Amino acid sequence: MGTSLKQVESEEQVKNRNKIEANSSDTTTQLSDELLLTILLVASQK
Repeated sequence: MGTSLKQVESEEQVKNRNKIEANSSDTTTQLSDELLLTILLVASQK
């Protein structure tokens, strides 16, 4: 009984970790896009 509960718990942790990784990769993409736009903006103003 105890082992199956641990198994379920670890499966939930894996799901959560996957969600977090997906979210962080989205944020990273957003940041690099904004950075790129900022660089282009600064370069075009020179």
